[in-house]
Amino acid sequence: MVYAGANFWSHLIVPVLAMADFLVLDRECTFTMRDTFIAVIPTLAYGLFYMENLLVGGAEDNDWYGFQGFGAGAGIGIYLILLAANWIIALILRLPRRGA
Repeated sequence: MVYAGANFWSHLIVPVLAMADFLVLDRECTFTMRDTFIAVIPTLAYGLFYMENLLVGGAEDNDWYGFQGFGAGAGIGIYLILLAANWIIALILRLPRRGA
């Protein structure tokens, strides 16, 4: 379901193309350790919006990804795993571009 319809583009194609652009075409910039933390901000903001949406509207109609179906603790754990995965991807992308 995450890769169906328009989600195919926003969850797979656009991120892969952005990484390819960063690694292949944009060869001039550096990517500092601080930048790896900045890269996590969109995921952090989206997660907070998602959580607020669940708290205000209830999980029944607003749990788009089904995280709440495992319970609140598991949902928070999944969120933390996604934040960590996002940061690890940023660290990996930093390897060829290490700056200060």
